[in-house]
Amino acid sequence: MGDQQVDLLRKHGVDLDKVLISHVDLKNDFDSIVRLLNSGVNVGFDTIGKNNYLPDETRLDWIVRLIDLGYIDQLFLSMDITRKSNLAVNGGIGYHYLFDTFIPELKKRNITEDQLQRILSDNPNRFLGGNAV
Repeated sequence: MGDQQVDLLRKHGVDLDKVLISHVDLKNDFDSIVRLLNSGVNVGFDTIGKNNYLPDETRLDWIVRLIDLGYIDQLFLSMDITRKSNLAVNGGIGYHYLFDTFIPELKKRNITEDQLQRILSDNPNRFLGGNAV
């Protein structure tokens, strides 16, 4: 579906580096993510912790591969907390999972503090501070 979104946005003259395609981690299709990134859009790994869609181990491996391929400035990480049952207070995974569990796993895969700063702070600041679509 992301490819169709990119085609439509491109057809209408949208600056693709101002676009963020979310939920790219719902499908087990690494090549489609690379295609999206090659188009110039940003991508969101934003269902972190929802292993029923894709295991976090796969997400971690893909993020490392994408960084190695040079896409670090187009990557965004977040969690899709959509139900009360997802909150830690209600026994769910909670918002803290990203920083307490997922980020340490990236560090174990040799992702540096500088790289994490770029993904977690610099990318959102650049994207949200500009003329994002």
